[in-house]
Amino acid sequence: MWRWRLGQRRCSSMSGTWCLGFSGRSSAPWMPTPAPAVPVWPLTQRELGRRASGPGLLDRVMADGLDAVVDPSDPPDLSGYLHAAVAGGLPQAALSPDPGFRRRWYASYLEQVVTRDAEDISAGRDPVRLRRYLDVLAETTAGLPTDTTLVEAGGINVRTAAAYDRLLQALGVLDVVPAWSANRLKRLTQRGKRYLTDGGLVAAALRTDAPSLLRDGALMGPILDTYVTAQVRAEASASDAMPRLYHLRDRDGHEIDLLLDYGRRGQLAIQVKATS
Repeated sequence: MWRWRLGQRRCSSMSGTWCLGFSGRSSAPWMPTPAPAVPVWPLTQRELGRRASGPGLLDRVMADGLDAVVDPSDPPDLSGYLHAAVAGGLPQAALSPDPGFRRRWYASYLEQVVTRDAEDISAGRDPVRLRRYLDVLAETTAGLPTDTTLVEAGGINVRTAAAYDRLLQALGVLDVVPAWSANRLKRLTQRGKRYLTDGGLVAAALRTDAPSLLRDGALMGPILDTYVTAQVRAEASASDAMPRLYHLRDRDGHEIDLLLDYGRRGQLAIQVKATS
């Protein structure tokens, strides 16, 4: 299920989209053609544990139903899941056994995102305001904040917030999961659920760690939701079934954290619960 492929050419300086380029011998003159943008998400636990061979979980569920879901023989406890969440999935940090190094790397990464990477894509952005907005997104990850909440907390206007959203999505730092409805047209009118794409980014932005999260119930749930969604997002992008990710929330506040839509083949609901 590895999403890193031989011959790929990077399009952005740190994260987000990559372009695939191929070379070969041919008698015809070579002509440049547009390469498709392929999202590259943080590594999953399957990949970090070198268990990425064979079909992914989402394809197995599509083929075998919920019988494909097997509990691990030695599952992590709540503390273990939180440690995995803050370790993140960006390889330079996630593959290091040193938590201190991971924290420093993610902090440095965030600074580079709001300075050099943002400048490469959209020159002239104020890195101080962009970083403040990124911190607000970390505080509200896996949530449904209103535009008013975001712009007031970030000290910017709606137009600037929309520009920052586009920029951070282009950098692969922000993902907005749309709302699902039986009426497809209604999906476009409901608020999307906003996620920073990696738990390590959230922890670095908020300067927190797993022991602190165990004492912070308000943030524990959202960061676990962010962690699970990072796994599912990457699995979905590599799935032959190509499910689309949504969330669902009704007018009474009942919600489903993630809803994978397999088209006419059905949907799969995923609910994230923080229990010890």
